[in-house]
Parts: sequence; structure tokens; C-alpha cells
Amino acid sequence: MPRARWLLGPFALALATVAATRTPAFATPESKSAAEAAYAQGQKRYTEGDYLGAAARFKEAYGLDADPVYLFNAAQAYRFGKDCKAAADYYRQFLSAAPTTPNRAKVEEYIVEMDACVKAAEPVPVDPVPPTTNLAPSEPAVSDPGPAAEGGGSGTQRMVGIGVGVAGVVGIGVGIAYALKARSTQSEREGLCEPNPTGPCEWTPQDSDDEVRLDKQGKRQTRNARIALGAGSAALVVGIVLFALGGGDDEEEPELSIVPIADGAMVTRGFRF
Repeated sequence: MPRARWLLGPFALALATVAATRTPAFATPESKSAAEAAYAQGQKRYTEGDYLGAAARFKEAYGLDADPVYLFNAAQAYRFGKDCKAAADYYRQFLSAAPTTPNRAKVEEYIVEMDACVKAAEPVPVDPVPPTTNLAPSEPAVSDPGPAAEGGGSGTQRMVGIGVGVAGVVGIGVGIAYALKARSTQSEREGLCEPNPTGPCEWTPQDSDDEVRLDKQGKRQTRNARIALGAGSAALVVGIVLFALGGGDDEEEPELSIVPIADGAMVTRGFRF
């Protein structure tokens, strides 16, 4: 009985299977010897973990000696080498060469497993992008703008001018308020030590602290007054200019008047007919 060539470990099948399923092969002693050498190289590569290299040697052995065992060994090597497609192909070749093998059910399980592996590795089909249809350019739609509103721009400019002017007057009022507070703080600071007919005033540590506090407060109020007065004046000038440039001949013209009041100034608005 010819010697079996099944790999051990995960490749193992019963040796009786080999004898029962082996297909007679017509090979010369020289080719059989070469097949044995290729098989030994394949077994060595399998042991080293080079599964694809082992599969190549088993295929070479089958080409020299058409023994179905080599086909099965090649399929096993491809399976462990993660080449699912080649493994399924060589399992099928093995069943074709040894259709009555008692282990056919197990080999068919391998084929199902490898086919599922191949299918899982296939790329997911992507729906093709539908071609775009070139449409003839259409004439742009022209809408009738209608008659332009008369005096709209001037009226808006004048309203903006009024708003800016009012903001300027408010800024001036704030500046005046800060200036009055700064004057009051200065008077309070100077009153910390009033002249004493009987002698110099007594300057306590609390008086020194109050002087420092009032000095800082007065400087801050003076600075705020200057900023508010400067910004308010500039805004008032801009507002007046915008109001003047937005005037018309045929529309009612609101008149801006600055009326002084006790705490500063206020803006009044009237119309000229």
C-alpha cells in the first residue's frame, strides 16, 4: 500500500481514508521521488508557518505525482494561509479526484467556510452615480422692480442722523455728570483739613487714606467726563451732518433742538410744514 502523505495537526485525517480514496497515478519512479522531495519541503514550510510556501510545494508535488493527498494538503495550507478562494478551489479539486472519500462531509464543511470567507472579503457594491443631464440654459427671469420709492434713502439717512445725534447728546450729558461728580470729589478732598484759627488741623491716618481714595476717585471721574464729552460731541456733529444731508424739499422736515435743562441737556424733535 502506498505511503500516506497527510499533514499532521490541523491537517489530520485518518490514514485509512488515504488508502481508500487514493486515485491510481501513472508516474515514473523519478517523478515520484521528486514529488516526495517537494512534499517534504512543503511539510517543512508548513511547520515553520509559511503556509502559502507550503501550498506551492504541495501543488508542485501533485504536478509530479497526481495523488489527491497533495490537493488536500494544498487546500489546508491555503486555508491556514488565509487564502480562502484558493483553499475552496483545491478542496473542490480534491473531492473531484477522490469523490468517495469517507471524510467528504468534513471537506464540504471546509468549502462552505471558505466560500463564506470569500464573500465576506468582497467589497460592498456602491450604487453608481446617475449621469447628470445637461439642460439647455434658460433665460434668466427678469422681475419688474416697480417704481422706486421716493425719498426712502433720504428719510433713512435722516433717521440715522437723529439717532446718532441723540446718542451724542446722551454722551455729553454723561460727561457733564462725571464732571460735576469730579468737582464734588475735589471739594470733599479739600475739606479734609480746613483752616483752623487756633492752629493747624490734626491730620489722622484715616484722613490720609481718605485723601488717597478721593484723589483716585476724582481722577477717574475726570477721565470719564473727558471721554464721554469727546465721544458725545463727535456723535452729535455726525448726527447733525447726516440729518442735514438727508433733507428734501417736498417732505416734512423734523427739526432737532437742544434744550438746556437743570441736569444737562435734552433733545426735542419737531416738524416744519
